[in-house]
Amino acid sequence: MKEMMINLDKNSNEALYIQLYKYLREEIKSNRIKKGTKLPSIRYLADYLKLSKITVDNAYQQLLIEGYIESRERSGMYVQEIEEMPFNSPKISKMTTSSPLSSNRIKYDFHYGSIDTESFDFNLWRRLTSKALKLSNGDLLQYGDHQGELEFREEIVNYLRLSRGVLCSSSQVIITSGTQNSLQLLCELIDNDDKSIAIEDPGWNISRFIFQKNNFKVTPTPLDKDGICLKTLREASPKFVYVTPSHQFPSGVVMPITRRQNLLKWARDTNAFIIEDDYDSEFRYIGRPIPSLQSLDEDERVIYLGTFSKSLAPSLRISYMVLPKKLLDKYKENMSMYEQPTSRLNQKTLQLFMSNGYWERHVQRMRKIYRKKHNTLIKSIEYYLNDKVRLIGGNAGLHILLEIRNGMPEDMIIQKTEMAGVRIYPTSKYWANNNNLDNPVFLIGFGCLSENQIREGIELLGEVLSNN
Repeated sequence: MKEMMINLDKNSNEALYIQLYKYLREEIKSNRIKKGTKLPSIRYLADYLKLSKITVDNAYQQLLIEGYIESRERSGMYVQEIEEMPFNSPKISKMTTSSPLSSNRIKYDFHYGSIDTESFDFNLWRRLTSKALKLSNGDLLQYGDHQGELEFREEIVNYLRLSRGVLCSSSQVIITSGTQNSLQLLCELIDNDDKSIAIEDPGWNISRFIFQKNNFKVTPTPLDKDGICLKTLREASPKFVYVTPSHQFPSGVVMPITRRQNLLKWARDTNAFIIEDDYDSEFRYIGRPIPSLQSLDEDERVIYLGTFSKSLAPSLRISYMVLPKKLLDKYKENMSMYEQPTSRLNQKTLQLFMSNGYWERHVQRMRKIYRKKHNTLIKSIEYYLNDKVRLIGGNAGLHILLEIRNGMPEDMIIQKTEMAGVRIYPTSKYWANNNNLDNPVFLIGFGCLSENQIREGIELLGEVLSNN
């Protein structure tokens, strides 16, 4: 069986391996591919369909897991006999969303939190998960250390030292189930008398919500070209400040070294703490990475937050925080009753992923992939949008900002772009105070789109913005 007429839509939001898996599954279920048929090799089918070998392998692995095919050693993949179901499979209704338009109409979704799933090596992850289970001898079924798996924390310590200059011990690392979980734990750790915090404005709206729900006095603090404004910070005199210095969310501003040093001096002089959210520092496309705030901190004033959501997969729900020693004893005294919130099996698998060198290679590969997508996005904006927009913060991370200057209000831009099949994301919800901007600003993510999809989506966006 060599020839297949397979129509895969590379512009679809559905991953290519899922499309290929669904096609083969239906061919097998309908008996158009007979029992005992040998499927094409991964290399052949990838070359024939102009796909990556990982894409084909992931489709085959899913069919293998569900029992549609079997793997024969030194021979290949063969179709297995599928028994008739004694009843019809239930119809699954499509979920509705709050969007006024069906998601099926959106061909180009520039979502800022999505990653490139095509480059994830599912087969390797399955092997490492299986190895983690074999090594554990059942121990992973127990609760485990409340701070997270020790060997995993040691891998994080080594990685942070080499990549971000963070100096800490494994005892200072707390594994969490996401940055929201990290912030919630910090809120519970902080005494009521100290519950005053400055946040970036604009900034991550969920952090503002968490601090407010935990009865903090929240001071939205404006940004200047170098990041959070120190003059306003000094006037507010909070006990804590929450910042995203390596790639300010959402503006994209990278805080220069002098502002970082001055922020640390402010914290030392006022006996305050800095919460440093280093959420996507792996991806910087111009110049060398600037050291983390924590690496410059000589007075233990920085609480460092990190995550694997942007660099690996958000569904793993693995993040971490590094507590200064000044807060560590307090954490152990007051928070030790909490069990670890993240799967021990996922932690062990990721530890093996890191200790065997796969993590470093994965980050290097994804940095190259995202740099290409980033460059494609910038060039497409310059070519198709030209004087209709102003580009903001385009040197790092998985999103950029676009100020749209065609005279249309935010809600009309959203409506017209979605009618055309393009989804972009307004930044208005990230402002605590009125933004006083002359034009609406939108987040444009590029992680989950192919280079062709980026070009086509921006071209279509340009057509929409021209017809106002």
